[in-house]
Amino acid sequence: MVHPWVFVSVLASLPLSNAKQSGSSPLQLNTSSKSYGPDGPWHAVTVWLGSERTAIDLYPGGQYGSIILSDQACESTSSPCGSGGVFNGRNSITFDNHSIQYDAFKSNPVISWDTGALKYRGVAEYAMDRLAGDRDLHWTVQNLSIILASNISMVYPDGSRYPPQVGKLALGSPAVNQTFTADGPSINASLLTGSLEEQNQVSSSSYGLHVGSASLGPELSLWIGGYDASRITGLVSVQPIQDQWCVIDLLDIGIGVDHGGSPFSFTSRDRLLTDVSSSAPSISVTMDPSAPYLALPNSTCAAIAKNIPVTYQTKYGLYFWNVDDVQYQRIVTSPSYLSFTFRASGPSITRLVIKVPFKLLNLTLEAPLIDKPTFYFPCQPPQDSSTYSLGRAFLQAAFLGVNWDEEPPTWYLAQAPGPNTSSSPFQIDFGDNVAASSTASWNDTWEGSWIPLADNSSKPNQTSSGDSPNSSGSSSSKRGLTAGAKAGIAIGCAAIVIAVLLGIVFYRRRSPESLKPTGSSSSSPQAQFQHPVELAATGDRHRPVHELNAGRAQD
Repeated sequence: MVHPWVFVSVLASLPLSNAKQSGSSPLQLNTSSKSYGPDGPWHAVTVWLGSERTAIDLYPGGQYGSIILSDQACESTSSPCGSGGVFNGRNSITFDNHSIQYDAFKSNPVISWDTGALKYRGVAEYAMDRLAGDRDLHWTVQNLSIILASNISMVYPDGSRYPPQVGKLALGSPAVNQTFTADGPSINASLLTGSLEEQNQVSSSSYGLHVGSASLGPELSLWIGGYDASRITGLVSVQPIQDQWCVIDLLDIGIGVDHGGSPFSFTSRDRLLTDVSSSAPSISVTMDPSAPYLALPNSTCAAIAKNIPVTYQTKYGLYFWNVDDVQYQRIVTSPSYLSFTFRASGPSITRLVIKVPFKLLNLTLEAPLIDKPTFYFPCQPPQDSSTYSLGRAFLQAAFLGVNWDEEPPTWYLAQAPGPNTSSSPFQIDFGDNVAASSTASWNDTWEGSWIPLADNSSKPNQTSSGDSPNSSGSSSSKRGLTAGAKAGIAIGCAAIVIAVLLGIVFYRRRSPESLKPTGSSSSSPQAQFQHPVELAATGDRHRPVHELNAGRAQD
C-alpha cells in the first residue's frame, strides 16, 4: 500500500488554510508529579475534573471518551489501584450520567480493548463533566465525554487480573464532539482538542506529544493546539490518519551502537522483523500512547531476544532481563539501541529511522504484578490477533503529533531527544518564523546519560533468550564443549606434555647446566574491562513551541 507521505523539517512552516487566525497559543498540560506502573515507570498528565476540581492523573492517548476510574473501581482491592486519583461523580454538581441514552451500552455496560497480549476488561457508564487544565480554571472543557469505570482490570496472558493505577485522557477525534443518538434529541459530548479550538483557546484541533522517560528524563510533554519543537530531532514524517488511528508501515528492526565499542559480537544487525514475506516486506503498526508495550509478532520479539540476555516469561508474555549476566549492564548503560525503520517517501528520503536506546527498554515490573521489582524488556506479542502497536515504551524516544483539522486528518512522527533537553519551553505563535526542531543532534541529547564502551573492549559470549513465546516454561540455554571436543583437548594436552618431557631429557643430556632456574617468569595477557569516564551533560536549551497548522503542505 502506497501512502501519500511527506517529509518536512519545519512543522510550523505548513501554510494556513481554514485555521483560526486568533493568535491563540498552544496549551500545555501539566505533567504529573508522580510516576506510575506497575510496568513503568511512566509519567501521566494531571487534570482537574468536576465542580469539586478533583485532581486526577491520566495517561494521554486514544480518541473520543476519556476513561476515568470511579471511586468504586478500587473498593474491593488495595493500593496501588487508582493511585493516580479516582472520581466520585456524586460530589460534582456538573456531573451528568443521565443525558446520554446509549441503549446498547446501558443494556451491556462492558468496556473491552486489547493492546498486544494485554487485555482490558471492565464495567462502566458514559457520562459528562467539566475538565480543567489547572485548579484555577484558566481553561476548561465543559461536558467532556468520559467513560466512568466502576470495575476494570488489566488481564495478562495467564488470566491474572490486576487493577490499573490510572485511566487515560483521550486526545480528540476527527469530529469536534462525540454525538450520542437515541429516541430523543441527540446529545453532544465535548472532546478535548475540538472543544478548545471552538472556544478559540487554541488555533487548531491538534496535539504534540512526547512521552519522555520518568526515570531518565525528559519529562512528558503534551501540548494542545501545537507542539514543543525541542522534542523533535531531525526530519518529520507526515502521513494521513487511517480510520482514526496513527498507522504506519514498519519495514525493519535492527540493533546498533551509536558510538564507542559494541556490547555485542557485532556492531550492527538488521532484518529482525522476521514475520514478513517477500510480497509484503512490512507490517502495519499503530502508535498507541495509552498502551505500555511493543506489541510485535512472535518471531520479531524472539529474533531480538536472541541477541540480548533475556528470558521469556509465559505468565506475563514479556521478557525478563538476566541482570546477573555481564552483558546486561554493558547493553543498558552503553549507547546501544533498537532501531525501527518506517516507510516514507520524498525527494531524497524513502525511510525514517527511530532509535530507542536499550536504556529506555530496561523497564520495571512491580507489585501487584510481581513480588519484587523486576527489570523487563517490553516486547509482548499479541496472543490472538495480528494487530501490532508501539506504545509508551517506543514513544519514550519518538515524537507523535496529530492535526485533526487537516483534510484528511494528519499525523506526524519524528525522533525525540534524550535527557539533555530543557524543561522551560517558550511559546511561538503562527506568525513567528522559527525553526521547528531542536538544533541539537540526537546523540548530543544523550550525552552524559550513557557510558560508551572502549573500542577494543572484549566481546562477551551472547546469552540466549530463553524459551520463545511459542514454548512453555522459561529457561536460558547454556552451551558447553561436546564430548568429542573435550577428548580431543585431553589427547592434545597429553601429547604436548610427552613432547616437553622428551625435549627436557634430550636437552639435559647435552647441557646439564641448562636446567638451573633463571628467575624469569612470564604470564599470558588477559583482557581487562575498561570503565570509560562518564561525559558531562550539556546545558539547557531553549525549546520553542509551535502550532500544528490546519492547512495542508503545498508543493
